Order: sequence, then structure tokens, then C-alpha cells
Amino acid sequence: MPAPSISVVIPTVRADQHLWAALDSVLAQTGVDLEVVLVADGIELEPRHVPSDDRVRVIKHEHRQGTPAALNSGLRASRGEFIARLDADDLAMPGRLERQLEEMRHRPELVCLGSSAQLIDDASRFLGTLEVVVGVEQIKSTLLKRNPLVHSSVMMRRLSLESVGGYDEDCARMQDYDLFLRLADIGDIDNLPDALTSYRIHPGQFSRLTSPWSTSMRTVLRSRRRLAGSLGNFPLSQALRDALWFAAQVARHMQVARPGYMRRANSKPR
Repeated sequence: MPAPSISVVIPTVRADQHLWAALDSVLAQTGVDLEVVLVADGIELEPRHVPSDDRVRVIKHEHRQGTPAALNSGLRASRGEFIARLDADDLAMPGRLERQLEEMRHRPELVCLGSSAQLIDDASRFLGTLEVVVGVEQIKSTLLKRNPLVHSSVMMRRLSLESVGGYDEDCARMQDYDLFLRLADIGDIDNLPDALTSYRIHPGQFSRLTSPWSTSMRTVLRSRRRLAGSLGNFPLSQALRDALWFAAQVARHMQVARPGYMRRANSKPR
């Protein structure tokens, strides 16, 4: 069987209605040849739970290994030139993959391309639109302050992912932010202004569990400083940015501040 253009990697630790909806949203994409690499991280997926579609492949971890390890398993099993991400509780909007593939092929300097996202709740009700930073230089600048990409919206070049070593498996949280910082060191990253993903907000999201004193936080701070150095930023300037970002993470962890994406979201659909 010839390799598809796009491999959509979806790791999951649950077999529920959100996962089935995520899979359906990918399999309904048109205008592209794709495969779905579903990584069951320590859970049992019965055959009746997986769509009867030759484009879906299941990678099984007998024991839970964590999100970055599951993502790397999915990357290793993928055959596409381009790797698209979708979380198991999110949705790909119609036309998402075709739109991103066209842009990536038109702009060979891009290593990663994201988009804006609709925010939805546990019952798929619309909450708002998360509008993202657009423009290569603006994104590089913003990466030194915060993560300007929605992980569940991105498409990346396989060769670029391999050149930076994939996801850091010691980075149990914020592994997407760490990856984007490293990718920005080797090529261009951009966002499309269109909302091409529906991002689900619910109390059990892993991103809300990140401790400011974790190994993941230290890993991200190192990657921020490395990119700042590559861009010629003064170390003192980046130290100030890091201090402000760390303070924001503490406030979020202590639940005295809402996540940044909720503060930046507007209430109008796009």
C-alpha cells in the first residue's frame, strides 16, 4: 500500500464518545490521502470500538507510558510525509487537512503550521474562538513569551520532526510547547487565521495539572533560553520574560488565574 501524504496521530487513554467523534472528524476529511495512527496508551480498544476503515491503524501500549512516549510511538508508526495532530477529545473541522496541506506544499520553508480554534465544552457547545498569532516573525517572538500554537491544530513535516528528535519523553507536560521551541530553531512556524480545530475544554485536561516546579517546566525554560540565544536576544531580557511566564504558571496552578487561552478567546464563531 503506498504511503499517504498525511498521518494523523491521536494518542488516547480513554475509549469514549469524544474519541469516536475525533476519529469521525478525521475520516470525514476530503481532498487528501491520509491515515490515522491511534495510539492506545495502556488501554484496551476492542475491535467494535475502532471504525472499520483501512485508514485507521492502532498502536498498543500494554502499560501507560505517558503522552510524549505515545506521541513518539505514533510518529514512528506513521508513513506520511506530513504529521497532523489531533487530541482524542478534539475535532478536526471540515477541510482542515486539505487547507493545511496546500499551505505546507506552497511554503517549503514551513516546518509547522497551526490554526485558530473553536472552543467547545464537554457537550460540544460553542464557547468562543481562540484566535492565534499569525506570521513567522511574530510567532518566533511570541514563543519566547508563551505557546502561540494549538497543539491539536498543527501539521508538521516528518523530516523536521525527526531532525529535532521528536517529543522529549522527559517532558510529561507541555511537550508541545517544548517541541515548537525546538522546531522554531530549524525553520519557520506559522498559523492560519481560520479556526480549523474544535478544542474541547473540560476539568480533566492534563494541561491544567502542570506543576510550575516540574521537570517539564525546567525543560521548557531551557528550550526558551536556547531559542532566545539563537535569535540574538539578550539573556537578561529573556530572564525577565521567563520570570513573568513562571509567575503566570504558578497563578494558573494555584487556580487564581484562568488559562491564557481562555482569557484570549472571543465569543464569536469564525
